[in-house]
Amino acid sequence: MEKMNLNEIKKLFIKHGNCNLYKDFTFQDVEDAKKKVYYQLLKERPSDSENIKKFLDNAANEILEEKFMMGKDKPVGVVVKNTVRDNLNPDYKNTIKRIINLDSQYRPNIYPIFSETSTETNECDYTVHLSEKLTNVVSLQIENVVIPYTFYNISKSQGNNFFIIEQSSDPTQSATIELPDGFYDTDKIISGINTLITYQRTNNGKSWLNLTFAKVDTTNKMKITNNSTSDDVIVYFFNSTLLMKANINNNITFNNNLGWIMGFRDIITDDTSVDFSYEIKNSNQSVTAEATIVSVPMTKYISIVLNDFNNNQANGTVVQPKNDTLFIKPTTHYNYQSNKNNKCLSNLKNGETLTEFINEEDRVLTKAQLYSRLQVNRHAESLNQQTFKLDCITKNNVLAIIPIDNSIPFGGYYFNDKIKCNREYHGPVEIEKLQVQLYNDKGFLLNLNGNNWNMTITTEHLYKY
Repeated sequence: MEKMNLNEIKKLFIKHGNCNLYKDFTFQDVEDAKKKVYYQLLKERPSDSENIKKFLDNAANEILEEKFMMGKDKPVGVVVKNTVRDNLNPDYKNTIKRIINLDSQYRPNIYPIFSETSTETNECDYTVHLSEKLTNVVSLQIENVVIPYTFYNISKSQGNNFFIIEQSSDPTQSATIELPDGFYDTDKIISGINTLITYQRTNNGKSWLNLTFAKVDTTNKMKITNNSTSDDVIVYFFNSTLLMKANINNNITFNNNLGWIMGFRDIITDDTSVDFSYEIKNSNQSVTAEATIVSVPMTKYISIVLNDFNNNQANGTVVQPKNDTLFIKPTTHYNYQSNKNNKCLSNLKNGETLTEFINEEDRVLTKAQLYSRLQVNRHAESLNQQTFKLDCITKNNVLAIIPIDNSIPFGGYYFNDKIKCNREYHGPVEIEKLQVQLYNDKGFLLNLNGNNWNMTITTEHLYKY
């Protein structure tokens, strides 16, 4: 044994110690293998215990020197951890993790029940004080979330549940068709509208109101038929002047209303108003949504907003598209003079050209001035559209945006434990209370209609030894 070289020693340790010393190994691996080799050699030479121990000690030292020292002359870099290990701190850890369980059923604002008149108790907007102050927090992350699929896609709060019908010959005669809040598909919307129209005609004295809504099977587009034999009607899906005059729900926008959902999107706009309405003649005349098919809204994603009342992280965590709000002040190129032959550039619609104005013999403006003023007018129209358009509102303190699986049946539960979103702080902070909010993809506060949801968060803390 005394004459074995390093390679033979390694083979001996591998054979009896079950440790491959030709690959990566540790000091403990060598010690464990040395014990196994000792017992094996002791069986073969029971009277030579001391020599076996001496041989194995020397052999182990050779292996370790070859592995870690690489020769006595070469210094080895050693990383020294700046912590002291003792009985009270056996593990080298700089941070520890804790769990926060946020369940809306334990929110303080649970009564009175959330409604249109009492909005302070929404389960998707509450503030809680934690049972223990969290100190030295350096980051937090969502581990899982459970949300019941009990939020409506048609509701008054979203401004997408009604439209107005007027009698053409007498504008004072009108009817508001308003669907009750609920979760609708295409067939339920059609059935609900037709039922409400029938009720208005038979119970509210609206004999002139005799419309039928139906879906064209081959195209999946909506069709409205006027079954009256004498009365023409106008269907207003959106009219900014009419809505403001009637003081109707401020949440209604021209791209998020019942007509838009059903595919009626022929918009007429100028620099003061936005309107899309349809006049339907009597005697079974009809209009069909030419723009798009019926598109019942389904929530695509939910934004989780978590306010920890600290200013130690970037609040603007989400970046979204923004509508242009820059107003261009038009230049006055000439003094306006009353003339019955004057032509207004505001009447020129997109797609039309300036030919009619350029060819005028007595025009005062140059071609370049005409073009510039036309673009200013069109920009003013686009700004007016933005006033009545659903715009994405970027929330502060967004912790995560989670996609929603719309294959889940209404009343079921959405569960996600694969959310890779965390918040890192610029330095250790303390967290004592949290405000939690849920918003849908249109920027409206979610309403789970009395059902509760849950979210689990892990926090990472600096660990002081």
